Amino acid sequence: MARASLFIVSRTPLLAHRWAKLFDHECSAAVRTLEKFRFAREEKASRPDLVLLDYACLAEPQADFLRRLKAIYPKTSFILTSFAFLDNSRIVEMLEAGADDYFSQSLPPDLVRAKIRAHLRRIGAGQASRPDAKRFVKGGKNLRLDVPLRRVYRRSDGAGWEPLVFLTPSECVVLEALFSRAPAPVERGMLRDLIARDADSGIRISSVDKHIESLRGKLAPEGRRIRTIYGKGYSWDE
Repeated sequence: MARASLFIVSRTPLLAHRWAKLFDHECSAAVRTLEKFRFAREEKASRPDLVLLDYACLAEPQADFLRRLKAIYPKTSFILTSFAFLDNSRIVEMLEAGADDYFSQSLPPDLVRAKIRAHLRRIGAGQASRPDAKRFVKGGKNLRLDVPLRRVYRRSDGAGWEPLVFLTPSECVVLEALFSRAPAPVERGMLRDLIARDADSGIRISSVDKHIESLRGKLAPEGRRIRTIYGKGYSWDE
């Protein structure tokens, strides 16, 4: 099962990145400009599950523009937001044009998070309470990675599994690659490319090393099993 993806399309970068951090544990959130969002319309892998779309980014007439977006992304849920006041008739028009919800950008963060969680549950974006073998990647006998939720579980003394730590989207990508290919090494360049798939800009190779160090700290003492293969990359020692 793939991670649920959320695109935040806004003319206010500061707010967009703040919301991206707000949803860090809910799904894979990425900030997009409207131009990049439209440019990716033919890439199947780039089609998001959910889009937070700033009303100010819509070309006029806005309702027709939204209908065109829905035609390109028929399975995507669109939530409109706005900083400026929208009267009820305009909100109704946008909902009838295909928007799945609307809220003001002045809404408190806890209500924004609750709305997004509700939509993620509705589209089946993974709110499981415990691990499921179909969504797991094993890290030896003692660790498992829940990919959709980006959560690592550790085997407990009672033979069950207990949550250990949440990961960032990039950390999850790196750990999933290490677990999947263990004990074979994964090249740094490959890890960089995997991280960069959903990024707006290029990722430096040094970013891979930073994510590795972060994983070693979060998974301690198991993090010591991430081995550095000099001249190649990293591997997971099973």
